[in-house]
Amino acid sequence: MKKYFITIPGLFFCMISACGKPVVPGTQDPEGIEAAVQAFYASEYDYEETHTFGSDGEESGIVYEGQVTLEPYHEHVTVRTFGDTTASYSEVTYEEKDGMVSAELVLADGGTASQTVQRKYPYGYGESITFTEQEDGVADSMEVLIWHGEYVTDVGKAYGFKEELTAVVSQTYYVSKDDHMLIRVDTDLTGLNQTIAIANAMSGGLSYEEAKETVTAEAQRELVEMRIRNARSR
Repeated sequence: MKKYFITIPGLFFCMISACGKPVVPGTQDPEGIEAAVQAFYASEYDYEETHTFGSDGEESGIVYEGQVTLEPYHEHVTVRTFGDTTASYSEVTYEEKDGMVSAELVLADGGTASQTVQRKYPYGYGESITFTEQEDGVADSMEVLIWHGEYVTDVGKAYGFKEELTAVVSQTYYVSKDDHMLIRVDTDLTGLNQTIAIANAMSGGLSYEEAKETVTAEAQRELVEMRIRNARSR
């Protein structure tokens, strides 16, 4: 299965989520999970974010490696792929100036492109996340507390539908026991991708039931693993 990325990572997702809004706590701060998430959003950090598509044994994907600095916001991202996935660009740099964010891309064919975008945030930013359970574990050779959470996003709103068309996004947060810092976030975008595909089909004139029959979970499978490194407070 091939995936072609012809837009900037996270650009469409910003249209249907809460990019640019403050963090919205989903619960009272259980064992510091929301404090850890809030601290992460306010920090500078490096990261590796892997998106995996397809079924087991036929997986492909894309890896973003980035560095985020603040005041003003600056983010530089390099891109590599694996399996059958292809990307239309190899680098993108986001720069904030006078309240606007520009994106400068290095294209796969060696050319360049630029456009004005909304600031890119990690999945879950600005959403009302409900954390449901916590367990002990090990991640990246560190003892961690693992929190499972989810949030609901209204895809239909971005398409101008009168009726709600929502998707549930499941996430797992890994917080270091040693320094209580967030070190990893896993996000399952399969349900969101399914809902977006349904919305696209409905925009083409199909009813919800008709659109739903055209979409399969396997074709829309996307798992995201974001590993956070060198987080530092401002």
